[in-house]
Amino acid sequence: MHHAEDTRPGPLGESGFATGLRWAETADAQALAGSLTAQLEGREVVKNPHATMAWARQAVRSPALVEEVAGLLGGSVAVENTFLILKPPSSAFTVPWHQDGINERLQLDPGLAVTAWLSISGADADNGAVAVLPGSHTAGWRPFTADAATGPEGSGRGRPLVIAEPSDADQACVVAVPAGEALLMDVRLLHRSGPNTTARHRIALNIRYVAPGGVRPRGGHPMPQLDRVCGPGW
Repeated sequence: MHHAEDTRPGPLGESGFATGLRWAETADAQALAGSLTAQLEGREVVKNPHATMAWARQAVRSPALVEEVAGLLGGSVAVENTFLILKPPSSAFTVPWHQDGINERLQLDPGLAVTAWLSISGADADNGAVAVLPGSHTAGWRPFTADAATGPEGSGRGRPLVIAEPSDADQACVVAVPAGEALLMDVRLLHRSGPNTTARHRIALNIRYVAPGGVRPRGGHPMPQLDRVCGPGW
């Protein structure tokens, strides 16, 4: 079901994204990247690490990050989902065009949800940073299909939901995010990421934050369990 507000600008305005938010000190983020590289060799995606890993549970509660997100969403915030994404050196792992706020199970209210993409290792155009299509969120939700590619055996890679190549894909911009900083995105914003062509790792944590009322179950699926972070609205 589509709602009238699904084509409004949303909490992040006309561009649909914002950068420059620091969630950790550079050295701390880089040290974490080194630790994760050793622990998770051969893995490319870890689903919901905030539920099982102490560092991720702490990261989603970073005071500066929570303050910013709560300011955007109205003061009460929970985590709906997280993904840890690892692109090892010389990795062909790409993420196709998609929107974070919709899948077979749910659709997020774009006025009550936001994506935070936390750079752990540092991300740039060469090692597979995110490319966004500014303003694409105001066109609302796009039809999607599940990508058949699942990655190497044991990699942990899921099946991303993909949309057709947008006609204005040439207007996309790669967003470099230093270690310890975050990229905030509207949950409808079209984005993708390319391969890692460097000798460096590229590690990031993707977080879907929601406010009360921000999750709309789809297809008869139940309401997901939320990890409440702050606010009186729960």
